[in-house]
Amino acid sequence: MNELVVADEVCIRCGRAAAETSGLCPECATQLLPATPPPENDCRQPVPADRPPVVGLAVLDNRWLVAALVLFAGPVGLPALWLSRRFSRGVKIGVSVAYAALTVALPVAMIWYWCEVSLRPLVDALAG
Repeated sequence: MNELVVADEVCIRCGRAAAETSGLCPECATQLLPATPPPENDCRQPVPADRPPVVGLAVLDNRWLVAALVLFAGPVGLPALWLSRRFSRGVKIGVSVAYAALTVALPVAMIWYWCEVSLRPLVDALAG
């Protein structure tokens, strides 16, 4: 009388397991997804097989780690800054604008300086 029903599919809306393979949930008539079988002695709901694993980004809540990434990795560390929940939107925008300005302004300033210091005397000597 008391038999175990193995769920083949799970509802994406209500999470109810369905042993039938009709493709629709018997509760809410939503599409069913294939479910991974739960381990033995596990009474939790089955997890849909095509759902990506949950990745914990709690490590990005460490301000010192994110600051070190942004400082030492440069613009490569900006995604870590934007994924962190510990920095305000203003700080994220300010740091991103500063990196963009440095990425453009520093090379332009260096080229201008090189032209003024190195090329100007050479052009003046050749012209005179």
